[in-house]
Amino acid sequence: MQPGRSIFRAKVYRLKGELEAASGLQHTAIEWMGEPAVAKSPENRLPWSEEYGGAQPAVLSTEKEKFCYAHLELSATFYLTGDEVHAKEQSDRAEKDCGAMAGLVKAVVRSELKDVAGQQGQLAGRAADYSRKFLD
Repeated sequence: MQPGRSIFRAKVYRLKGELEAASGLQHTAIEWMGEPAVAKSPENRLPWSEEYGGAQPAVLSTEKEKFCYAHLELSATFYLTGDEVHAKEQSDRAEKDCGAMAGLVKAVVRSELKDVAGQQGQLAGRAADYSRKFLD
């Protein structure tokens, strides 16, 4: 059980337009992250490094930073499917965990949504709307 790998795999599914598969993996990752045995395992204590077009990748080291990112990822996927209620719920959960990393984590998700829009033109409008509503 490696939540970071599930989050990465979910991004690939989202890029392919397979939103149900993406949200399922994101939800599972969040559940795993909440399990003490998983959170304490050596591989899950390593930082997550996320590219976003900045000079340096975003490095998420703490449990809260990882939860922030995972909730925003799931929020964005829900929004892309048209589920704005759950998108808002996940965004609110992310805000509780983001702290000082909020701006950086939002920049990562914004960059990922630009990639989704480029790969899946039918999602471009929703991706832009999500960025304006939740990431600006």
